[in-house]
Amino acid sequence: MTLIATQGKVVSDVLAHEYDPSTAYCREMVTVTVVAGMKIGSVVTAAGVLVVVATTAQASFVVIDETVKDLAPGAASLLCMARGPVKLKASGLQYGVDITTGGQKDAVSVVLAAKGL
Repeated sequence: MTLIATQGKVVSDVLAHEYDPSTAYCREMVTVTVVAGMKIGSVVTAAGVLVVVATTAQASFVVIDETVKDLAPGAASLLCMARGPVKLKASGLQYGVDITTGGQKDAVSVVLAAKGL
């Protein structure tokens, strides 16, 4: 049987540009509650939980830690984009299961934009 190499999401699927990456100015280690299926690009609140409709105004961080895909559900310290100026790729962001419409995603984008993300 032939094996085909596949690759999951990587940071470049989410991050288009970051201010001064050599100093990690925009990055921060955050304690996040990992849930099954969480990926790079997951938008989380300051409390470290995945953003859902009820918490769109609390969107605070975007997970960029590649180890998130291998973690079991529970609390973990993950590298996140915390402040700007940063350009994110909207197509790479992941939300809670109840955020499905463009309007809901736009509401999250407005909150992240206020943080420079």
